[in-house]
Amino acid sequence: MHTPLIKTIIRVILSGLVLVSLSLVTGCSTTKVLHAVTPPSDGVAQVYFIRNSYPPYFREINLFANSIKLATISNNDYVAVNIPVGDNSIFIKANDGKDITFDLPIEKAEKYYVVLTGDVTKTGSDFNSYNGLTVYLQWNLNAYPVSEVEAGKIIQNFGGKLN
Repeated sequence: MHTPLIKTIIRVILSGLVLVSLSLVTGCSTTKVLHAVTPPSDGVAQVYFIRNSYPPYFREINLFANSIKLATISNNDYVAVNIPVGDNSIFIKANDGKDITFDLPIEKAEKYYVVLTGDVTKTGSDFNSYNGLTVYLQWNLNAYPVSEVEAGKIIQNFGGKLN
């Protein structure tokens, strides 16, 4: 006969195993550009989005510009997409609901480089016999521009090469 504490520990372990199993099954991610990409010209820039340790790490994120889905990006990978000159709204949709939106003003038809990065830190935890273990997390997601040289170094760090 198991005590309530043992039952809770078993439930937490089993829940964790199910979560890990689901993560492994659904954890596949791909990098895919959904529209043909051209070099910068005639009012259209070429923007590289570099995903460098952006959580959730094992899932792809969806990249939208001006409400149009442009690509999916795996962790530690990058895509080049075309974005028009002018003011643009970028939306990064993650499968877990931790999305970000930011403005990306494009001044000229040239190449731009944007790094998507972040981290997750544990801010606390709670255990009780009714709910089991609850872990509280803080998500920090960032997007910032970099130079072509910086972009190349970041991509090289995860085994890629800037085209």
